[in-house]
Amino acid sequence: MAGDAPSVAVMVFVMQELGTPTEKIWPGVSELPAMKKCTFTEYPYNQLRSRFGSLLSDRGFDLLNKYVSAQYNTMQ
Repeated sequence: MAGDAPSVAVMVFVMQELGTPTEKIWPGVSELPAMKKCTFTEYPYNQLRSRFGSLLSDRGFDLLNKYVSAQYNTMQ
């Protein structure tokens, strides 16, 4: 559906930055409807540190991870 395009773009961005969800990091993810219907590119776990390097402290990365995850969760 055309209205789903922004949600899909956000989901792909989150996967690129935080990694494709797996049962190890997100128990139950394989049971979600979208995960059953689609095939997703496998992105490595959490690329934020390599993307932002020394710009953020450990606390900054923690906050950024939580923010990106929360933004995705509010779109579902």
